[in-house]
Amino acid sequence: MNSVDRLNSSARSLTDRVAVLDTRAPGPLASRLKWLSVEGFSGNKGDGTLNLHGFDIKTDKNTDTLRILLINHRPPFDSVTGEPLDAHQVGANSTIEQFQTVVGSESMRHVRTYSNDVISTPNSIHWVNDHAFIIANDHSGKVGLVSSQTIPEHSAT
Repeated sequence: MNSVDRLNSSARSLTDRVAVLDTRAPGPLASRLKWLSVEGFSGNKGDGTLNLHGFDIKTDKNTDTLRILLINHRPPFDSVTGEPLDAHQVGANSTIEQFQTVVGSESMRHVRTYSNDVISTPNSIHWVNDHAFIIANDHSGKVGLVSSQTIPEHSAT
């Protein structure tokens, strides 16, 4: 391994993670905060890394299940060589990641990755119902005006 391989030249966070705060329990804040471990998510080239920007959580009305949507601004990679690409030249490689957990759990399980051309530069996300969500892109495409798109659940890849 050369010295460049040990550097984070992208300036991306390599430590993003998700926490759940029990707002009803007594005691100090630190004792009510649970950092969730991740199950079944390979991350960027198998490293498990998430590059988080926004999220939404939908609760199941009949169970303690929490469905979590995360905006993941993953870095672009060449699909043939696996080499990193310059995001300034090729644009964003963002996805929406869906996870599921239950209240009180210390982990969340990866359900699916949403990858679609309309997920170009997502800035915020919101569940519409159990089977669809809406995102707001910073730009329409890689640059431009703000736009919103509804992503049906069946468009997952």
